[in-house]
Amino acid sequence: MKRYDLDPATAMRVFNPLTSDLTHLRTSLMPSLLRDVESNQGEVSAGKVFELSRIYEPREKDLPAERTHLVIAEFGVENVEKAFLDLKGVLVALCDRTGLNLQLDRVVADERWHPTRTARIYVNGEALGRLGQVAGDVADRFGVKRPVVVLELDLESVVSAMHE
Repeated sequence: MKRYDLDPATAMRVFNPLTSDLTHLRTSLMPSLLRDVESNQGEVSAGKVFELSRIYEPREKDLPAERTHLVIAEFGVENVEKAFLDLKGVLVALCDRTGLNLQLDRVVADERWHPTRTARIYVNGEALGRLGQVAGDVADRFGVKRPVVVLELDLESVVSAMHE
């Protein structure tokens, strides 16, 4: 969590963790995704990975909200623009098949993402995720040597938007 600048104090603590690195409920899939990229880059120089799992968003004086998130990443990319467009194509195909109205808006104020190669994803006007390149210093903290481009979606909100 700390390598991705997430504060463990905001996450719910697990009273009987299976391992020492699983002491809190996840508030983001990005740290585990980047750990997977880190471990896989030793075996293959480039690839694509995904994770579909729950995150737990903290709420004041209540249990955390459980949300199902999807992250898809292309790592070891030589052409960041092509990787971005490939993942955008996945998103566009999803929206086309489900009738969702997709909009992208550039993100410039998040140190975890590349300042000129990241967009917030809006579906029917609601922010549901991000598409972009992981910031270089974040990749460095995970030992990731080459660019990583990620599509991150709050899948529950996507499914909910499909029923509107």
